[in-house]
Amino acid sequence: MEHHRSANSIAEEYGISSSLIEDWLLAHKHLGALGLLPRRGKRNFSSSFKLNVLQVVREENLSLREARIRFDLSSDAMILGWRKKLDKFGLVGLEPRAKGRKPMINKENQPHKR
Repeated sequence: MEHHRSANSIAEEYGISSSLIEDWLLAHKHLGALGLLPRRGKRNFSSSFKLNVLQVVREENLSLREARIRFDLSSDAMILGWRKKLDKFGLVGLEPRAKGRKPMINKENQPHKR
């Protein structure tokens, strides 16, 4: 930004895609230096946050990329998935779900196998 170079010229110099450079620029614009730091661990989003993202995308006619960067999301597909769940199941589809394996059943209450 300081040297007024295009994303394409920087991408060519470093052998990376220009869209990656553009993503970094947008992340920095919306989130500052924190937008360039790597994420740690999985994040859980509330149904109200998901609904807010979908409403802003629709009202402001944002691209998936713009919404991903503005809301600091990991992928465009995440937003598409929320849209499909909302369309198919309504607000219930946006509720967070339990992740991982179900807890094991207490073996004391199960009959013995022979």
